[in-house]
Amino acid sequence: MLTPKRTPNPRSLRNLRPPWRKGESGNPSGRPKRPLTDAYNAQLARVKEGDRQNRTYAQLIAEAMMKQALKGNVMATREITDRIEGKARQAVDVTVETPLEFNVQVNFVDADGKVQPTALNELLK
Repeated sequence: MLTPKRTPNPRSLRNLRPPWRKGESGNPSGRPKRPLTDAYNAQLARVKEGDRQNRTYAQLIAEAMMKQALKGNVMATREITDRIEGKARQAVDVTVETPLEFNVQVNFVDADGKVQPTALNELLK
């Protein structure tokens, strides 16, 4: 089966070009502001007043979490593990009642848009 040669839609070519000129930013306002996250980060980076070891709040929180994990707190242990190693993947079992059948048709098309008679088996040799 031959497919007719298609001509590109002139509007689709316009979509491929960015809507701004060279040297002009596509996002002039910059990255969206995250005021709460920025406030947390600033607070965590601060050194706690009166701490003899000059530890930041982030260091104190990490140390407190570590102490809880050492005492046997499973939630603290899980939090530390998830932060260090990433969350464990969960297995998902999928059961299908009826057998499924997949039919795949592969058409090889040359640069002119003509379908070629090349079979998939020939390519796998």
